[in-house]
Amino acid sequence: MSTMKTIIACILCCLGAHMFSGEGSSSGGPRVRTILDADWRFIKQDVAPDADSSGWQTVSIPHTWNAEDGMKRGYYRGPGWYAREFSLPEAGEGRRVFVRFQGVSTVADVYLNGEHLGQHRGAFGAFCFEITPWVRRGGAKNVLRVRADNSRFDDIAPWSGDFLVSGGIYREVEIIETSTVCLSPLDLGSPGVYLRQIEATRERAVLEVSALVSNGGPSGADAEVRVVLMDAAGNKLAGRSEISVVPAGETIINKQTVTLANPHLWDGVRDPYLHTARIEIRQNGLVVDAVEQPVGFRTITHDYEKGIILNGRPYPVRGVNRHQDREGKGWAISKEDKDEDMRLIKDMGATAVRLAHYPHDTYFYDLCDREGLLVWAELALVNHVKDTDAFKQNVLTQFREMVGQHGNHPSIAMWSLYNELVPAVAKAGEPLIQELHRIAKAEDPNRFTVAAPYRLTPEGPLRSTTDLLAFNAYPGWYDYPGERTLAEWFEDWLRSGGRRGIGLSEYGAGASILHHEELPCPRPYHLSPWHPEEYQSQIIEADYKQINETPGVWGSFVWNMFDFACPSRDEGDRPGNLDKGIVTYDRRVAKDAYYFYKANWNPEPMVYITSRRFTERRVAATTVKVYSNCDEVELFINGRSQGVKRPGAYKIAQWEGVPLDEGRNAVSARARRGGREITDACAWTRLPPRAPSGIVATAAAPAAENAIDGKFHTAWTASCKEARPQLTLELPEARELQSASVLWWYGYNRTIEYVLEGSLDGVKFEELARGREERPGRPCLYTFPARTLRFLRMKAWAKHTDATVGIIEFQPGPGEWPAVWPEKRPTRLAQNLDAGKAQTLVLYGTSLTASKGGWAAQLAEVLKARYGSRASVINAAKGGMNSAWGLENLAERVLSRKPDAVAIEFSMNDSAARSKLSVAAARANLEAMIDRILAANPDTEIFLMTMNPVGGAVRERAPKHPHYRGRLDEYYQSVREVAAARGLRLIDHHANWVRYERGHPDDFARHVPDGVHPDAESAGEIILPAMLDGLSLGGS
Repeated sequence: MSTMKTIIACILCCLGAHMFSGEGSSSGGPRVRTILDADWRFIKQDVAPDADSSGWQTVSIPHTWNAEDGMKRGYYRGPGWYAREFSLPEAGEGRRVFVRFQGVSTVADVYLNGEHLGQHRGAFGAFCFEITPWVRRGGAKNVLRVRADNSRFDDIAPWSGDFLVSGGIYREVEIIETSTVCLSPLDLGSPGVYLRQIEATRERAVLEVSALVSNGGPSGADAEVRVVLMDAAGNKLAGRSEISVVPAGETIINKQTVTLANPHLWDGVRDPYLHTARIEIRQNGLVVDAVEQPVGFRTITHDYEKGIILNGRPYPVRGVNRHQDREGKGWAISKEDKDEDMRLIKDMGATAVRLAHYPHDTYFYDLCDREGLLVWAELALVNHVKDTDAFKQNVLTQFREMVGQHGNHPSIAMWSLYNELVPAVAKAGEPLIQELHRIAKAEDPNRFTVAAPYRLTPEGPLRSTTDLLAFNAYPGWYDYPGERTLAEWFEDWLRSGGRRGIGLSEYGAGASILHHEELPCPRPYHLSPWHPEEYQSQIIEADYKQINETPGVWGSFVWNMFDFACPSRDEGDRPGNLDKGIVTYDRRVAKDAYYFYKANWNPEPMVYITSRRFTERRVAATTVKVYSNCDEVELFINGRSQGVKRPGAYKIAQWEGVPLDEGRNAVSARARRGGREITDACAWTRLPPRAPSGIVATAAAPAAENAIDGKFHTAWTASCKEARPQLTLELPEARELQSASVLWWYGYNRTIEYVLEGSLDGVKFEELARGREERPGRPCLYTFPARTLRFLRMKAWAKHTDATVGIIEFQPGPGEWPAVWPEKRPTRLAQNLDAGKAQTLVLYGTSLTASKGGWAAQLAEVLKARYGSRASVINAAKGGMNSAWGLENLAERVLSRKPDAVAIEFSMNDSAARSKLSVAAARANLEAMIDRILAANPDTEIFLMTMNPVGGAVRERAPKHPHYRGRLDEYYQSVREVAAARGLRLIDHHANWVRYERGHPDDFARHVPDGVHPDAESAGEIILPAMLDGLSLGGS
């Protein structure tokens, strides 16, 4: 608790433990919460507190100004202002009003009606101000203003970190109205109630409840503090009541204990049973304030041999790490986004989550309580400690906020004190870490302390202070000199841990779903733009085996569950995206490694073919790897069995030397377990082998041939110490060129300067292009006036003479680059139309497609104007229909048209309650349609579509209403998963609509007047451009 003035309750009468019956409330009623989410005004610059806000942008909370630039180096870090008007009705005398913010990044200054209420320094903690003296009643206008600033501050943690720091009011804001005597929301941003479990066994539970009772009136008051313990159904099980005297203007602590016989324990994912503690303030027999908090009775201990023990039984800590951002939103994510994150984590079979590298919002801890995930909760102390009193005090305050705000959550098993304090700050950090540990044990003695040290953290307090020991390591990914294997790291850290054992707080590798290699996958350079998906799986398979086979390891957390924004990184398939996640940043695609964990952690029968997105191959025989937890798996290529395998201990079945036919290959796996059979399928195309280029590469530095070998895990590299490195290509014969392309290798250099030269005879060279590259992460095309050349020479250097530069691939002309960067994959439909071939596109779906004058008609008009009669668009959709109808009528309405391409959407009606179609059934219908289309013509190009969200009254309908569509997002996600699994192009209108609604809520309601169907104007502005882009047909 804080050091605010407190008085231990003067107990006038102890009523003892008893059951309560009968409820009453004062005329003012208990507390009233009003969420301030819509109708905020925002400006991304510094202004005066009383500046005119009429011309500011309208936004909704949660909001960040880094939703669009958060992946870019140099993203905006500075001040922004918010303004919101609100009014309150007249209320009974003595009502109090507070404003509470769940998170503002990083410094918040709050004003009400021109009065500066105060400042909060820290991006992750909630904070609250009482506004009673300044708030206007009776419907009068109140003006709330907030200056937020996400600049880097020397006195605020984290001072550094390899992640985005979004600016803005990115979590919920609420107005709280209470009676004069209330449970205080002012202490550390907490709920005003602190719970501590004194005992929790299957025979007895004892809960200590500390309630902060605040009296805002001019005279002392008596307050009855009641504690009621309820079961999951809301039935009252036990309770206690005491009467306290609360002096005027003071806050006292009322401490009581409640005992429960034979409690139902909270047992993690095995049985996440929750009780509820209701704490009431009563005066004159009426309830004047109340707060409810989750209670999960459990005991957590540690044993070297058995690991984490939950309620007397070993609990496998199979964990993931999670950052709180999402593509296109930054930190300003919705409850629905958090629900989706939890669903993906649970579906994989995880039992624990490390919420890195800072406290997350209350709602996600609520989800962990409800779903049974054990939580590693972490302080925002990352990499560096500033050796100043101001910085250290800020760290201590943030830690107390974290414990105070989230300590009631039963899912939290441990408080993490820091992440990867680099050895250079070890001495400065040691006293701070010891003080944090002391505070943790004083405030919350029943939880572990832990930390995530840098793997090279030296012996000393950074290793020895915490209750549990863990470390971060990435063997096989980072290529530091003297890098050890994971087994060697475990051996080293277990010596430090002793009987504490060891946890692995981070491990893994980067992966792009666009980059692929044949198995076994060669090791890529971690800073390069080439991160094959297969290599991540190999690393995780090996690490997971070592984790399971090393005694003393109490748990592990893969880094990361999701890709996340890292503006300082330019690696993988796009800058600013740290791709170590096992699910993509937008949550649309679960990578192969996700299914490795699912096979090992989720007992539901499953089978998954890896490398499914490696759709174009040039080998005649390949290795096929399948993840499955079934008894046996049979592999088929074009219907021919390749034999039956039994998955090993880690759920892997692998076939070597599997022959591929030239052209399209249908790949399927049939798994069996206990009489049940499940299947998975994908398609690969075998391309003819590349003809030799005849190009010769030469350079003073060795391995020049690596720059022309067509491989993205190899590179020619050279030191800048003595001269500017250069690489020369000699073509088989002179030819006219007007461009050359290079995929650069960077090492740790941020910038490469270059000069491209050309020659006819190899003796006299002329300059063709000059400039610098800032780690673009994709092939760079350099153009010049056409000329006849036989030699191309690239000179490159970096700022520092001890730097290394290099080239992964150097090709004359625009080059022949595989479809591994997003913009280099035109559709066959577009290619054929541009080549003058007639094409038929069939649109199939609901009234969202069938509506006259809608986007389908607009698309047909655009294609007719552009391509004439050779572009035929057939609208085969029908209003009111779902995917069951779509499957039944596919032959008549689609296949009979002999389409070259088909675009499908049925989720809107599949999700309607009247359809009685589960997500699984809708997915099965969609997959069956895909199979029948490809069976009729394997060359048909298929596009899957999500559409708009619902709005207005449709969104508010009850689950029993026939048009209820409350689970629409799950149906859309299923479509995304099918597209990813089958390698089909997804046109995700839903994501565009969500962004549009977030920025223009009033316009959304106008453009979707019935809550389901967009009007023609919005179809042209939102749907049509996305269709043209998704079909690779350019703008409208």
